[in-house]
Amino acid sequence: MPPPRRAGKGRPGHASVIIIGAGIAGLSAGIYARLAGLEATILEHHTRAGGVAAWWRRGQYVIDDGIHFIMDGGGLEAYREVGALGPGSLSRMDGLGRFTDESTGTRIDTTGDLDRLRTDLRGISPGDAAQVDWFIDGAKALRGVDMGLIESFRPPELAGTLDGLWAMWKMRRLLRYLAGRYARPVGDFAGGLRSPVLRDLFRSLFLPEVPVWFIMMTLALLADGRMSLLRTGCRDFIGGMEAKYRSLGGEMVFRSTVERIMVEGGRALGVRLRDGAERRADYVISAADGRSTIFSMLEGKYAGRAVRERYAGWKTVRPLLTVSYGLARTFEGEPHFSFLQLASPLRVAGRPVGALSWRIMDRRGGFCPEGRSVLQAMVETEWGPWKELLEKDISLYEMEKRDAAAAILQTLGRVYPGIGASVELTDVATPCTTWRYTLNHEGAWGGWLITPELVTKSLPITLPGLSGFCMAGQWATPGGSVPGCIVSGKYAVELLLKWEGRRSPPAAPQTPPPALY
Repeated sequence: MPPPRRAGKGRPGHASVIIIGAGIAGLSAGIYARLAGLEATILEHHTRAGGVAAWWRRGQYVIDDGIHFIMDGGGLEAYREVGALGPGSLSRMDGLGRFTDESTGTRIDTTGDLDRLRTDLRGISPGDAAQVDWFIDGAKALRGVDMGLIESFRPPELAGTLDGLWAMWKMRRLLRYLAGRYARPVGDFAGGLRSPVLRDLFRSLFLPEVPVWFIMMTLALLADGRMSLLRTGCRDFIGGMEAKYRSLGGEMVFRSTVERIMVEGGRALGVRLRDGAERRADYVISAADGRSTIFSMLEGKYAGRAVRERYAGWKTVRPLLTVSYGLARTFEGEPHFSFLQLASPLRVAGRPVGALSWRIMDRRGGFCPEGRSVLQAMVETEWGPWKELLEKDISLYEMEKRDAAAAILQTLGRVYPGIGASVELTDVATPCTTWRYTLNHEGAWGGWLITPELVTKSLPITLPGLSGFCMAGQWATPGGSVPGCIVSGKYAVELLLKWEGRRSPPAAPQTPPPALY
């Protein structure tokens, strides 16, 4: 329990909170703070909200570099409550995408029709039939399970004994799949397959480090019709959250980079900005990069042993290079997502790249005019080479961006002959681009990697020896999913209210749910 709070900037009787970062978790925290009657100010480094859920406009094209899909693991109420989804926001996915092995020409659509998928996978490699059957049977067994429970484990500061027991009871259908063979990394499962094509396919379904049950769960959601695309991308998703926050009277300040979290007597009392300005509040929630928060804004003074071990040893997601092409053509009949296992690797920033993925967006989501498309290609890359090039010589950095875009376009030309002639715009975002606008560690798109060991962990959201402060977002939630970030913002506010001796924040006023599809 924090010491008695001193008067902050809030009105008499109204506690105040500063929230660092206007990404999904920061906006969520702001919304729930206002619903609870707290005075809330969100300070954002960038010129717009969203964090890594980013979009920008280039001429007649909209580039969306954020949320790729929505997983309805346990209902969409959390999204609606924070204003992220409105009428017609979603379109159901009928597949995870198309996988093509360039060396053999093998092509397979990862469909939600699990019987068809079983047949297709067995057809590629009859010798792997037993493994394929085991995998598809697992996906079928998870259909209809409330997956949202995994993302909503309460942090230890809020959880009681009964919370854990109740969660285990509700997850009883799922528990057997969280251990044993099901908890192996999917890369290990893939390594045991005879077919090189199937090995690459399974590794491409998400990240090779995630547990097998996570991929089974994803296919189960797909089969249940609970995987969706955002029709207009991040633009309306984030815009809806920001509008909700502002409608509740919340304050948002852009171009406000927090340099220090000010502490007196072991309690957070506000922040100091890069320009020297100070803002005070009764509480501080950081929804910013975890490493920067703990080791820079707080100078590492409140990083206990467990925190230091976490940031030294836990795996984080790898950054991406994204190249978006504005094209004077359409892709009728093509899937939204595609994955190409290359016959020979590309070289990007001096490193070999063995696979290329892309997604296609069109006028139906407002991404471009009629008769045009946006194709966004993505490859995993590393932070170090891009940072070194940028610091050494910006002209070399820009040259590498152009070379990477040209090499990727040439590769796409083998899939879509003549695509180069239709290019009207090329937009390249490196890890340095992501870092510049989000300050996320090493320009990555997320936080902790979803590994079998970490995916169901409940992380503390406070730091030892520091009161009046807590964290929210992808660094406070293993896996850092979109719903996980929304819920983490809510939990941060619940903790503040606990310190205030009050109940949890009220839910948003109930209205008939809109038709989201």
